[in-house]
Amino acid sequence: MPMKKFLTKAFLKEFFIYVGFGLLASLVSYGTFYLFYKVVFAYSHVLTANTIAFILGTTFSFLTSKRFVFKNFDWSFPTVRAEIIEFFSLRILTFTLEQLGLYIAGKFIDPTIIYFAYHSFTLNGIMLAKALISIVAGLINYLFSKLIIFKPQ
Repeated sequence: MPMKKFLTKAFLKEFFIYVGFGLLASLVSYGTFYLFYKVVFAYSHVLTANTIAFILGTTFSFLTSKRFVFKNFDWSFPTVRAEIIEFFSLRILTFTLEQLGLYIAGKFIDPTIIYFAYHSFTLNGIMLAKALISIVAGLINYLFSKLIIFKPQ
């Protein structure tokens, strides 16, 4: 696909809608994690809380991407089943790549070097790596969602 076709006004609008709903999905995920980790499990079962948060955040992302970002209105069972399998598989793959990237970053970056600090918030090399890796994962998720999972019929 030529770059010129990609950088149209419609593409940019769709991409920013995707980013907006991605931020909302992150809020769903973090809010769910907080609720289950702190309130329901009283600071225990961190992996269970994170798994529930991942499932709810990814489900929210699937529904909003399908309906509002890529405007895919085929809700037949075979279509939705295939899309859900592809969507969750991709998210698990990019999550695994993020984990691998952070593991590698942790081996080469000194976490004690602080690049920015404001009150209790600090930005070190690991946090910068996390941000960059998340951006790459988000772009991969967007491209696969647009070109494969929710491709125009």
